Amino acid sequence: MTMVMERRHALETKCHEKADYSRLEMREIEKSLRGMNYPATQTELIRKALMNHADNDVLAFLKMLPKGNFREFDDIEYFGWSLLVV
Repeated sequence: MTMVMERRHALETKCHEKADYSRLEMREIEKSLRGMNYPATQTELIRKALMNHADNDVLAFLKMLPKGNFREFDDIEYFGWSLLVV
């Protein structure tokens, strides 16, 4: 029960308050999602990142992703680049 509660708390934590996106690189996000089976939802991506010990910046980025399914990592990368362009 404790393990489930800790995971749930980690998913609900507002880590984006301390995030520094200017230093975040796509390779860090890709590394945190190593072993991910696509398509995947935002929640599944966050869980995988937590399992891979992603840092707060990566988790905050994943929490900014729109709801829905991501067919491949390129979908996530596209979203990341769209943030830089705006």
